[in-house]
Amino acid sequence: MEYTNDYIERLSRIATYKRGEVRAVHKPLLLLLAIARLFQGHGELAYADVEAQLSDLLYQFGRSTKGKPAPQYPFWHLCSDGIWEIPDRSDLVMQVNRERPTVTSLRLASGRLEPAFAEALLADRSFARRAVGTILECHFAETLHEDLIAAVGLQLPESDRVSEPTWETSRRRRRDPRFNSDVLEAYGNTCAVTGFTASMGGRVFGCDAAHIQAHCYSGPDVVENGLALSPTAHRLFDRGAWGLDDELRVIVSGALDGAGPTIEKLRSMRGQVIRAPRSGFPRPSLEFVRWHRETSKGGVFKAYVHAF
Repeated sequence: MEYTNDYIERLSRIATYKRGEVRAVHKPLLLLLAIARLFQGHGELAYADVEAQLSDLLYQFGRSTKGKPAPQYPFWHLCSDGIWEIPDRSDLVMQVNRERPTVTSLRLASGRLEPAFAEALLADRSFARRAVGTILECHFAETLHEDLIAAVGLQLPESDRVSEPTWETSRRRRRDPRFNSDVLEAYGNTCAVTGFTASMGGRVFGCDAAHIQAHCYSGPDVVENGLALSPTAHRLFDRGAWGLDDELRVIVSGALDGAGPTIEKLRSMRGQVIRAPRSGFPRPSLEFVRWHRETSKGGVFKAYVHAF
């Protein structure tokens, strides 16, 4: 339907904060949380009820910052995108600069998805999946999608259709199908950090071609922006649990906790140089390595630890 396409268009044009290569994910995270709550039967979200969860989501899936996450920003500013509203916004007490309400005032307010948008999500399961897919694809690395869905508690009804329509617009940047094979060939199908590799019947498998600067953040599909990583190392890399310094030595976030072979290997590799690509293939570019590591460039490495 035309109206659902209009909403997909709005979702693809969410006005996120940008500064150079830095792009905030505050609004997309609030949208995912709101859609999840909608399917749980909660049409309105009291800011006081979601403040802590949204803060945690911003820390887990956003870029690392010295200051605490600011969930009040998306709750207020998403109103400008035509898919979210605060019914009593005119009653809120504004800050002196008039940019947004005070946090104290916002904690007395509730927000909701624009009613027609919410109705369309509930009425059309295929549209709901397109909407969620658009948000995920535009703003988050693919390895984070499953974790995000679980983190917000999103459970969409099963679709009656055998195949789901995909989101296609001129703004979607397609992946180069050669990226995966080229990166894995460069590293001999072996994880650049853990050394993991596997094969059966002469066929090597088990590693991912990971973007250093995420594809959804304009990272190019070139070997110098790629690493061959085991699935767990890939997931941890995209979550900002580890990164690389300018000498391509492993750095590990102080926030990383847990146990298991991959985590133990990462800890043992701290300060060690990763496996180099095979002769004839370029090494990872410092431009992309610094993007992943440095928050001023938009990176996701969790250099700062926050207690909630």
